[in-house]
Amino acid sequence: LGLLPGFGGYVRGIEKMGALSALDLILSGRSVSPKEGLKLGLIDQVCNKENLESFASKVILNRQRIKKIKWYLKILNLKIFRKLIYLNIKKRISKKVNRNHYPAPYAILDLWNSHGIAKPKSYEASAIQFCNLYKTNSSRGLIRVFQLSDKLKSLGKKNSDIKTAHVIGGGTMGSDIASWCAFKGIQTSIQDKAISFLEAGLSRAEKLFRKRIKNEEDFKKASNRLSVDLDGKNIGSSKIIIEAITEDLETKRGLFKKLESKSSSNTILATNTSSIKIEDIADTIDNPERIVGIHFFNPVHSLPLVEVVEGKKTSKETIDKAISFVTQIGKLPLPCKSSPGFVVNRILAPYMNQALLCYMDGFSPETIDQAAKNFGMPTGPIELADRVGLDIALHVVKVFGGQPPDILKTKVLAGHLGAKTGMGFYKFKNNRPEKSSSFDKPDSLLTDRLMYSLINEAMSCFDDGVVDDIDLIDAAVIFGTGFAPFTGGPLNYAKQIGLKSVLDKLKSLEQSFGTSFKASSGWSNLS
Repeated sequence: LGLLPGFGGYVRGIEKMGALSALDLILSGRSVSPKEGLKLGLIDQVCNKENLESFASKVILNRQRIKKIKWYLKILNLKIFRKLIYLNIKKRISKKVNRNHYPAPYAILDLWNSHGIAKPKSYEASAIQFCNLYKTNSSRGLIRVFQLSDKLKSLGKKNSDIKTAHVIGGGTMGSDIASWCAFKGIQTSIQDKAISFLEAGLSRAEKLFRKRIKNEEDFKKASNRLSVDLDGKNIGSSKIIIEAITEDLETKRGLFKKLESKSSSNTILATNTSSIKIEDIADTIDNPERIVGIHFFNPVHSLPLVEVVEGKKTSKETIDKAISFVTQIGKLPLPCKSSPGFVVNRILAPYMNQALLCYMDGFSPETIDQAAKNFGMPTGPIELADRVGLDIALHVVKVFGGQPPDILKTKVLAGHLGAKTGMGFYKFKNNRPEKSSSFDKPDSLLTDRLMYSLINEAMSCFDDGVVDDIDLIDAAVIFGTGFAPFTGGPLNYAKQIGLKSVLDKLKSLEQSFGTSFKASSGWSNLS
């Protein structure tokens, strides 16, 4: 939220756990289990759920002594040790966190360095610092992100109790969707032409379960919930079927024709297509109202957003079921209309295309990526294109009817498809891009070229009615692309800097770089 623990929580946290453990939790915002909380000293005792009332009564009636931190942790509050801790942590976070974008970690460290936990001054100073942070655009933007997350979660109004799912397509997306569903408690089967197409995905599923599940019995249960079904025997009994095969319209049409006849009439028929209109897939089946887009993003296990795409004939009941299913598996549903690229890919396309044009203008990949990072993006557009796959990027540009930059076509023809082939705009080693440390620093104009192409397209997406809520546009771009969270989203950022400033910037860019920067007519709706 861009804040520090309020109501004296900052001071008491350090008193309970000591500076090192408390500052770790305060700066990271991470959660801890009861077992770890007990070890840290954050809580005093742990008991089984069954004994909670009697145990709590005993603790209260006996007035047990509150645990104090060890003496050697107390001496860290001395000024010389505070200074050493301050300098050490500041050095580490300065490599990852831009103070202009995220002032809270630095404010917390400054508070520790100046006051430690010298009461009552530390209480007063932390209260003042809390208020100062609350007034920043960064905190307001991050609070907005939190509220947007809650808004998306609330869209699943009807509780989903889907117990069986079937996924068709054992590629990266299909297998990861299947393993995630199994991880979230759904009995899931996965289908492809042969077991060889599924082996890599099953291996990744085991890694997911090992990483996320510590209890061996629970690990076995999750593993048993994921099964191989090469013949599609579970199609008739599954409550949701998700197609994740090749992006070919006729192939998808043929598959859904078969699924309609083999599945139950109340089964959700979903496609994970990233670019094909839902109505184009559904127009050859007898009941097109059953088909919905449920579009996950890669990597499935870490990206929270899922687009729920409504075709022209998709029924409201199907949409509601799909949204509730997405909520059931712990993802954030984004309802949108069927349109080329839907929301996230549509908004990303001009941003990534502009990055390639900048490359052709002579900017290095490192300079272009740094320009985006200077704005606050987690990954630059050139590295992002490499990770998405340059063949997929080429396909997306064609979907929008654009003219792909020559460099993109050249890379694809050469087989340099990005991270998956080890070579794209960057050379990849152990799935990491090898970047030069010496490159020209980007200027603000380069950053504007990249970011205003994205911001303008976000408004066009809203103006075209693909999403009917500006808040949801911001949510889509934040949770689907990692767009600088401290801004509160691209359209919220535009509000912050003012409509006139946005239009003036777009006009200037259009004069210098062409009609791709022509201001969306939707800006007149921004208030």
